[in-house]
Amino acid sequence: MKAISMSNYFFKFESMDIEIKKKLVTMEVNTESLFAELIRKVRDEGLSEKSISKILEMFNDLKTSFEQQNGEYSLNHSIRIASMWWDLSEEKSYETLALCLGHNLREAGGEKLKNIEVKYLNAYSQKCLKRLTIDRKRERNSEYLAEYYNNIEEMGDELVLLKGCDKLDNFLSYPLYDLDLYYFMVVDQFVVPRLSKRMRSLSDYLKNVSMYVKTDTAKNHYR
Repeated sequence: MKAISMSNYFFKFESMDIEIKKKLVTMEVNTESLFAELIRKVRDEGLSEKSISKILEMFNDLKTSFEQQNGEYSLNHSIRIASMWWDLSEEKSYETLALCLGHNLREAGGEKLKNIEVKYLNAYSQKCLKRLTIDRKRERNSEYLAEYYNNIEEMGDELVLLKGCDKLDNFLSYPLYDLDLYYFMVVDQFVVPRLSKRMRSLSDYLKNVSMYVKTDTAKNHYR
């Protein structure tokens, strides 16, 4: 893959081949550089310096806590979905970015990172974070899954879009792995139907990616 500028490491509805390659590169790209490009992007698109200052503070806290706990590059996924959701969301604000950066705080950080959630997210975003956090012990129960996704849907269109962005960014890396068909069932039965009501272009792209990444063709090409 040819060298590309940091700005092109974000999702832009390009071909699946290009988007998968971008995702694979960003799994091991310098986190500070990727975040700096996100900040450049949102500053150019009108986010206030006050909001940018608070996002920078949140990022630095995550670097010394979340990343330390989850490993190098662990924030790159959140940065990418922050960029994606920023592009797709009607509300381009501090909270848009903060919720994306912290979307997996409870799942990957547990109670140890509760202070970051309280410090940087407003009450509504904290409620969204609670809805996004899945109980891994119950995730293969179909009744629980329906309840989980219904609870996300109850929070409104924006949170459904965020969940779609989260799933898509993860699935773009899946040619690297041999995954249980359960993960593809979740997208087909629970994510795509809800997402298609809000943004057909995103749901169609996610569906096509989920169908492709599990094929031998994809696995042989990207491994």
